[in-house]
Amino acid sequence: MKAGTIEDLFNKESWNTFGQLLKNAKRLVDISDELSVELEEALGKRNYLAHRFFVGHDVDIRSEHGRRGMIEELRSILILLKSVDIKLDLLWQTAFEKLGITQAVRDQGFHDMQVES
Repeated sequence: MKAGTIEDLFNKESWNTFGQLLKNAKRLVDISDELSVELEEALGKRNYLAHRFFVGHDVDIRSEHGRRGMIEELRSILILLKSVDIKLDLLWQTAFEKLGITQAVRDQGFHDMQVES
């Protein structure tokens, strides 16, 4: 696969939601039941952060105690998301390989994008 094609694929997929990206990934690679559960949990936490976190903590944000609780909740979510991110990197590497996008091709594509920017 050529670098231009990779950039086109990246640009197309970058507009997808996390849920759409997961659906597309499931077409390319086998995802274990355990990872599928973790991905669904991560998606739920991501949506919670984007749409409900601050609404749900409207009173908590007004006090130091409440803000500490919010920070602890965010830390626990961060741990989950970092763990899933590492697993997703491995998943995407497998998907890229199935599409003929080797690590060398990806490295060259990223290098080319850095040079252009």
